[in-house]
Amino acid sequence: NVGSIATSFSVKTLAATTGLDNIANAFVRFSGTGASASAGNNRLDNIQFRATALPTGPVVTTSAPTGLTSSSVELNGTIDANGSSVDGSFDFGTSTSPYSNSYVSTPGVITGTGATAVSASVGGLNPNEQYNFRAVGNVSSVITNGSNVAFYTLANDPIIADEAVVVTSTSFEFNFNGSGNPFNTEYAIKVGSSFLQSNGTLGATPFWRTELDWQIQPVPGLITVSGLTPNTTYLYAVKARNGDGVETAFGPDQTVTTLPNTSPSLEADPLTGFGSVCTGVTTTAGSFGLLGEFLTGDVTVGPLDGFSFSTTEANPSYSSSLTLSPDANDEILEVIYVKFSPTLVQSYDGAILISGGGASNITVAATGTGIDDAVDAETGVSSSVTSTSATITGTITPGCSTVSSSGLEYSTSNDMSGSIQVSNPATLTGLEPNTQYFYRAYAIDGTGTVNGTVLNFTTLQLSAPLALEESDVEATSFVANWEAVDGADAYRLDVSTSPFTTISSTPWINEFHYDDLGADGNEFVEIVVPTSYAGTGLTLTFYNGSGGGTYGTSYTLGSMVEGETNGNFTFYSVTTAADGVQNGAPDGFALSDSSGLISFLSYEGSFTATNGPASGQTSTAISISETNTTPENSSIHLVGSGSSS
Repeated sequence: NVGSIATSFSVKTLAATTGLDNIANAFVRFSGTGASASAGNNRLDNIQFRATALPTGPVVTTSAPTGLTSSSVELNGTIDANGSSVDGSFDFGTSTSPYSNSYVSTPGVITGTGATAVSASVGGLNPNEQYNFRAVGNVSSVITNGSNVAFYTLANDPIIADEAVVVTSTSFEFNFNGSGNPFNTEYAIKVGSSFLQSNGTLGATPFWRTELDWQIQPVPGLITVSGLTPNTTYLYAVKARNGDGVETAFGPDQTVTTLPNTSPSLEADPLTGFGSVCTGVTTTAGSFGLLGEFLTGDVTVGPLDGFSFSTTEANPSYSSSLTLSPDANDEILEVIYVKFSPTLVQSYDGAILISGGGASNITVAATGTGIDDAVDAETGVSSSVTSTSATITGTITPGCSTVSSSGLEYSTSNDMSGSIQVSNPATLTGLEPNTQYFYRAYAIDGTGTVNGTVLNFTTLQLSAPLALEESDVEATSFVANWEAVDGADAYRLDVSTSPFTTISSTPWINEFHYDDLGADGNEFVEIVVPTSYAGTGLTLTFYNGSGGGTYGTSYTLGSMVEGETNGNFTFYSVTTAADGVQNGAPDGFALSDSSGLISFLSYEGSFTATNGPASGQTSTAISISETNTTPENSSIHLVGSGSSS
C-alpha cells in the first residue's frame, strides 16, 4: 500500500511441522494464488518462526559400590533428570564389551532437577572376582551412560587351617581349605606373633601367595613351617585378600606343640673381646658357657691361634684346644675359660670352632690385637710461678715395656741442653727471677727414651723490698731495716736527705755518638733497660731524616751488647762500623717493643717517619748536635735525673 503503512495485520498460523529436530538447515517457500487484480505488488512481511526447545538430556554419574561381600554388592550412582522423565538402570558384568546384565535402579523413574541417588542390589556373585558397572539414564530411548567402575568382591572366609602333621622339634606341616575362593586368591599365614615366609621360616611381615604356590614352594607337598623352638606350643591361622588388596580376618587358630629336642645340639654364649694386649703378655681369663644335648660322642673346642682354653679358671696350664666328654645324660654343661697371648703385632680376630658329638658345628667369635706400644710422656702445664720457684708436672702412660725411669727435666735452653732432672711432679726452687725456663716430661723403657713436648714458663721479676722503720738512730748513723725479698742475693741501700723519685720501668735511649773530627769511628747508641721492664721484642731502629724511612740494621735486645747492671737498671749498647750512624740534618732512631713505639728521637732537626715502628710519628728533636769538629770519644747523653742532655 503505497502512501500509507498499515498498522495492523491479520495473523495466519500455519500447521506445526515436525521432524526437524537437530537438522542443519530448513528451507521455506511461499506461493500466492487467486489475485483480484493483474497488477500490483504482492508482499510477505514480518514472517516469524517459532520452534519448541528440546529438553536437555540427563546427567548420569556412577558412584563407588557399597555393601560389598564375597557374593553381593550395592551399586550406586546419581541421575539429574534436567526436567525430563528418565528411566534409571545399571549395566553390570565381568566385562564391559558388552555388559552381561542390566538392573533397574531404585527409584526406577527420575524426574525434576537436581542429582537423585539411585542404587541396585546385586547378589549371587563369585568371591574375589572383578566386576564392572555403570549407571544408565534413558529418555525416550536416548541413552546417557555414566562412567565405568570396576571392583572385586571379597574373598570367602573363614579360611580353615588343617591340623598339623609331621610335627618335629623344630617344624610341622599343614594345609588349609581355600573356602571356595578362585585360584588367584592370595593367602597369608600367621604362626605365633610372626608370619610364614616363602622359605618356610618366620618373619615380621605377612608374605602373600596363592594356595597352590604355598603347597608347591619351596618343595611340593604340604606347607612346611620350620625354625621353631623345641617343646613349644604355637597358634597358627590363615587369612585371604581379594584383587583390590582387601583382607579377610584370620580364620580360627589351630594349635601345635613341637616335640622335645632329641637330636644332638650345641649352644654357646658370646665371649667378650680382649682388646689390645702387649705381645708376650697373657691376659686374665675370659669365659663363655657351652651346652650340649643328646650328644653321641666327644666335643672339641678350638684351636685358634693366640688363644688357649681350660675348664678351670685357676688352671696354671691352659691348652690350645679342649676335648669334652658328655655325661651320663649325653649332655655337656661347661664354662670354657679363655686366655689371649699375642706374640706378634697384629689382629687375632677369629672364630673358636666347637665340633663333634654328632651335632652341627658352631663357632664363638674371639677378638684381640697384639701391640708393642712404647711409653707415652705428656708434659703438663706449669703453675704457681714466682720469681724463684714454679711447679711443673707431667703424665706418664706405660706402654708394653717396663718403665725403668721417668720424671721431668728443665733448662734455660730450648734445646734442653744442660737440663736438670727432677721427680714428677716437682716444685722447682732457687730459680733466677725474670728468666725463661724450658721443661718436659720424659720416660725410659725397653724401646728407649720418650720425651714429652717442651713447654716453658718465665719467672716473675724480683719485688721491691719493703722498707721497715729504722733503728739505733744516732747523731751520725742509723740501722736501716727492710723485709727480705725471695730470690735476692744482694741489696743496694740508697740514702738521701730528699724523697726518692719513682724508678721507671720503661727502657730509654740514654746516650749516642754520630759525628766527630776524625773518621767517625766508635759510633754507638746506648739504651737503659730497667730490671722491672716486662715487655718483649725491644728493638732499636735507625731513621733517615731525608724521606723519613728506616736505614741500616735494626737491633733487638738479644743482638745488643749487655753492659753493667747498676741497681735497678742494665745498660745495653749498639756499636756500628765507621759512619754507621748517619750524620744528620736530620736523622734519628726509634725504640719500640711488641706493645708499640716507646720513643722516637732525632738530631739536627725533626721529621716524620714514613715506615717502621714510628710510621706517621714526628720525632722529638734533641737540642744538642755533633759536627765534624766534635772531639773523638764525645757523646750526647742524659744528665742529672735523666731528664736533660
